[in-house]
Amino acid sequence: MQVAIVGSGYVGLVAGACFADLGHQVILVDNDQAKLAALNAGEVPIHEKFLPELLKRHRGHNLKFSDDDYAWVTARIAAVAARHAKGRIVSTLEGGYSLSALGRSAAAHVRTLIGS
Repeated sequence: MQVAIVGSGYVGLVAGACFADLGHQVILVDNDQAKLAALNAGEVPIHEKFLPELLKRHRGHNLKFSDDDYAWVTARIAAVAARHAKGRIVSTLEGGYSLSALGRSAAAHVRTLIGS
């Protein structure tokens, strides 16, 4: 199965590593360039038992990191919604810790939804 997780914070990173360990192809989408560079360089930004081993085992194989932004994920969600929910999508905002990142993410999401 292909899994896309938006955000590579604590929940997203741990969930992504676990899904990858189960054999799924996982892409973690984040717009924090520094965080993505650290993850791609092999750094582990949080402490969680077994996470370093999971990241080392799956990084670049079943687990990839992308800054393809929220537009990519929104387009995928819209395609599924078109097939299964008459195109209806409910969007929610979760603030996280970076207001500038939240603004960029929300703008990319809305631009994709309205087709511009």
